[in-house]
Amino acid sequence: MASKTINNYVNERYENWLDYAKYQAVKNNIGDAPELLNTVILEVLSENSNDRIEEMMNDKNNKGSQLDFFILYMLRLNASSPTSRFRYKSRYEKIDYDVDIAECNYVMNTEDGSGFDIEEKLEILKKILRQIDLPKSYIELFNYKFHGGNLRNWKDSYSLKHRYSIYNKVVEAIKVKINNGLYIKIGYDN
Repeated sequence: MASKTINNYVNERYENWLDYAKYQAVKNNIGDAPELLNTVILEVLSENSNDRIEEMMNDKNNKGSQLDFFILYMLRLNASSPTSRFRYKSRYEKIDYDVDIAECNYVMNTEDGSGFDIEEKLEILKKILRQIDLPKSYIELFNYKFHGGNLRNWKDSYSLKHRYSIYNKVVEAIKVKINNGLYIKIGYDN
């Protein structure tokens, strides 16, 4: 719990720090500057003792305190580093897992200007899977994982390592089928 002096200092400096957080958010293509700043403040307050923070507040030069520079440094670091706590915490926030691919009318343009449809690609993938000479259980496992299933929950008694091995065999067989020209290339220029 932060002392009253620390709380007052944070309240006094918050707007200045927020301006820098907004600058870093724009520079690093992060949408939420206040969340960035709040994450940094929480991190600094929780990982340092009150005595250490007050010591940093009182260590001033003509441009600000050591705490100001530390907060600004942490803002820059959390905004720019892909391994920072803020980036790690917010990396999945923009993903909507409730989207049904069948309802999407998604068309991607290829280099030659012709588009392709996701449903068309899925149909091609299904045809390739029917042509691959692998056991039916391998194909079922691939379909389960490909459509979002977790291999830990797969119904057989194989180890997780073996399940991934099977999945990778099917993926490699699909790649071989595509790359050898035995089927229509799916968006690749190999």
